[in-house]
Amino acid sequence: GNPPGTNIPGEPSKDEQAKIALRELRTLGGKIRSEHQ
Repeated sequence: GNPPGTNIPGEPSKDEQAKIALRELRTLGGKIRSEHQ
């Protein structure tokens, strides 16, 4: 593995990965909520 903080060319940055993960969590939560209604 690579040490933390190293940017691999072609890989999204840590900030981008965090944003994407948060967005996916939000959409998953929204789907679950809408299904329960």
